[in-house]
Parts: sequence; C-alpha cells; structure tokens
Amino acid sequence: MKVFRTISTGNQIIEDLISQNIDHGTSPSLSIKICFSGNATFNIDNRELNLFPGYFLTVNEGTRYTRIVDSLDPVKTFSIIFDSKFLADFQR
Repeated sequence: MKVFRTISTGNQIIEDLISQNIDHGTSPSLSIKICFSGNATFNIDNRELNLFPGYFLTVNEGTRYTRIVDSLDPVKTFSIIFDSKFLADFQR
C-alpha cells in the first residue's frame, strides 16, 4: 500500500508498506528516505546501501537509484521529497 501526500509547503510525503518490490527512479528534488520497520536496499552510483530502522538516507536532486525490498514481513518506508521553492526559501 502506497500513500502520496502533498502538504501545504509543496513538499511530498510518500508512505509505503510492502514485502517485495523493486523500484527504479530519479529523485526529482532533495529527498530523505527512512525505514520504520524491516530494511530496504538502495543502489546508487554502483554502491549498495542498506537502510535499517533508526537510519535515513538523503538523496540529491537528479540522483538515479534502485530501491529493493525483499522481506517475509512488511517493510514500512517513508520519504519526504522537498519542493524546490521550499528549499530556496529555507536557504534564504
């Protein structure tokens, strides 16, 4: 089950509860990826990064990645994708 939300700041929130999935993507903006239960593997620039509960991964705009979830139990992931206008305002 995947839930997408865009909040008032323009930032997007994605919640996912999955057991098996391979997801290829390019980060549209700076984003933060988090696992609340289980683990996910990210392949970025020929590096394999395992994301476990209590840790997070920051992905820069334009970064191509593959997310792999392969678990007997559901894995709960959460992502925040920051809106470029929000980041510009924050930087100012």
